Amino acid sequence: MVYIQWHGNRKLKIPIFSLPPVFTCIGATELCKKICYGKKAWIYPMVRYHRWMNYAESLKDDFVEKMIAELSKKKFSRFRLHETGDFYSQEYLDKWIEIAKAFPKAKFLAYTKSWQLDFSQLPDNFVVYYSVMPDTRRYPKTKMPYVYVIGKGLIYKEEPKGFLCPYPEKGCDECGYKCWEGDRNVIFKKH
Repeated sequence: MVYIQWHGNRKLKIPIFSLPPVFTCIGATELCKKICYGKKAWIYPMVRYHRWMNYAESLKDDFVEKMIAELSKKKFSRFRLHETGDFYSQEYLDKWIEIAKAFPKAKFLAYTKSWQLDFSQLPDNFVVYYSVMPDTRRYPKTKMPYVYVIGKGLIYKEEPKGFLCPYPEKGCDECGYKCWEGDRNVIFKKH
């Protein structure tokens, strides 16, 4: 059985599906692994259990059908992939593309460092940002927007350009979910 955080987290009050951090992040840089946001909740046994359970389910041939059945149980307009974790294979990414296509009125959002994968088949309702850290060495040839994390100790060769997320001064509702548009780079403050 898949585990969806139907009520989201403190920042996002929308459904979230997560995987184990770092382990599923095939494109993570050393800096990313060191400061990984997803490792903060890893101290809680139930969090680890649910994320490993989601990973195990995602490997199964019937994952798409299970996710579509689970998502069909409730109404939602936005769905966040990978509060922790990442697209760990092309097959897994293709499964999420199929799931997103089954819900054309909902918007799906993810951030990725998996530049090795082919994101060219994303439907219009699926926004994916390529996540960049100061030690990122490979930039994919893609039309996907970038997301940067800034903060103490994070020094880029060139200053990141894009929309600066106003969290925590403003919540996502107040901001209007600008990062869900996928039409510009986004900058997040490390938290």
